[in-house]
Amino acid sequence: STDGKYLASGGADKKVKLWTIPDGKLDATLEGTNKVVGVGVLEANGMFLVLIGCSDGSIPIMGKDGNSIFTVPTDHKGGLTAMGANGKEQCVYSGGADGTFKYFSQAGQGEFEGAKHTGAVNVITTSADFEKVLTGGADGKLIVWSAADHKKLAVVDTGLKSIKSVAISADGKHIYTGGDKVAKVWDATGKELVSVDAHDGVITAILYVADKKKADDKK
Repeated sequence: STDGKYLASGGADKKVKLWTIPDGKLDATLEGTNKVVGVGVLEANGMFLVLIGCSDGSIPIMGKDGNSIFTVPTDHKGGLTAMGANGKEQCVYSGGADGTFKYFSQAGQGEFEGAKHTGAVNVITTSADFEKVLTGGADGKLIVWSAADHKKLAVVDTGLKSIKSVAISADGKHIYTGGDKVAKVWDATGKELVSVDAHDGVITAILYVADKKKADDKK
C-alpha cells in the first residue's frame, strides 16, 4: 500500500492475503474469481480497496473486509496476464495475452496509445512518482508510457526472448529487467548499462529497494 502499512500477496489458489508491515501478521484473506495474476491496493475517497487481477480477465475490487465493491471487465482476448495500479491517478491497469495495455478509472477507460506488445504483457510497474508506467512483454520489449495521457514514451528492444520482471529506481534514472536467466540495467533513455547472467532459470521477480545505506556500502 502507498502508506507502507500493508503487503498483498496472491496465488493460484484464487486467494489474496493482506499482511501488516512490519510485523508480517496476516490481516485478511480475500478470494478472487480465478487464478490470481496480480494484486494491488488503492485508497480512494477514504476507502481502502484491494484489486485482484484474475486470469479470466476480471479485476474484482473489494474492501478489506472482503465485500465486493465493483468488478472491472478487462475484455482482453486470451485473458488477463498482468495487472497494476496508480495511486495518484486512482487508476487500474491491465495487460492481456493479446498484447494490449488498458487503463480504468472514474474519469474514463481505454487502451494506451502508440505501441503494442506482439506477445502477452507479462508485467506492469509504476514509477515512484506515479508519472510513468512500464510494461514488459513476451516479445522481449520494454515499453515506457505516460500515466497522465496514456501514450507511449519509449520502446526498448531488450534482446531478451521474454521479459518476466521490471523495476524502476526511486529517482527514475535506472530501469531493471529480468528474463531468460539475464538481468539488465538501463538508463532512462533506454541505453543498456549492465547485463548479468544472474540465474540458471528465468528471472521471475526483481525488487528495487531504496535504501541509501545499502547503496553506499562498498562491500
